[in-house]
Amino acid sequence: MRRIGFTTASWRLATVPFAILMLFGLPAPARAHGVRLPFAKWGGFNAGAVLCQRVLARSAAHCASAAWTAQRACEEAKLSGQTCNQDTVDTVVEAIRSNDLNAIDISCTERQLIDLDYLGQFDMEADVVAFCRAWQRWARFTVYAAPEAAGNLSAAQRSCVEATADAVDALGQFAFRNRRQCMDRIASVPLTAPNRPALLSGAANRMTQAQPDMTARLTARCGAAPFAALYGRTPNALVTAVAGQADCIGGRFYIQDAVVCPNPVCGNGILELGEDCDDGNTNDGDACPSTCTLP
Repeated sequence: MRRIGFTTASWRLATVPFAILMLFGLPAPARAHGVRLPFAKWGGFNAGAVLCQRVLARSAAHCASAAWTAQRACEEAKLSGQTCNQDTVDTVVEAIRSNDLNAIDISCTERQLIDLDYLGQFDMEADVVAFCRAWQRWARFTVYAAPEAAGNLSAAQRSCVEATADAVDALGQFAFRNRRQCMDRIASVPLTAPNRPALLSGAANRMTQAQPDMTARLTARCGAAPFAALYGRTPNALVTAVAGQADCIGGRFYIQDAVVCPNPVCGNGILELGEDCDDGNTNDGDACPSTCTLP
């Protein structure tokens, strides 16, 4: 479904009327995205849909990782006293998104996307863009919000911030790859295959097993006490939160109910899906209100 005769921007504008018709003018499909399939009914797709799912998930993960890399370079420049133009970062990220969406267009037909439980092309695009933005925004908040609030960081603290950024990067890539390998395999096996739940459990176990090593690396580079003083939590608490968010965000590209994000908890200091901010408390009158949502 390669885009011919349209720019990326004009193609997306062209999809808006169709999206509005789908939402308001036509009967809703029986399996609309947002009503996730029970896990027992997700999978067993034909070869074309399986390939589409693999390309979709791989491209989305690349978009998220590349967008975070661009944002991280900007944030590190600011910590070093240099200037960073966020508009430039946004332009770079938009180009990344467009390239990854084009890769999906080449590999996926409208029918295959519908088979995977999307409403269609516009629905898939919205999901990819939302995922890419969510990880970029979430990772930036997790790594840099506390250091920015602290101000005037020492050399050791800047080194700890870099170590934290490395940990978020490594955990994110591991979580995306781990979840993708699991779900891509489940997508291809028959619904009656007895090993489907075991594949799901294996992915969760690998994610859990990876966390102690990540925690040890972060603690070794920062020190437990200096890290807690800077971030207001232990290295293990941050690694656990990052792993959970990365896995649940990565699971959004499989429209089923076995891999979903937990409900956000306002006041835990973690910017979770559905929150605009989270400063670690539920007090009103500061930068983030008690609902963790902004007007």
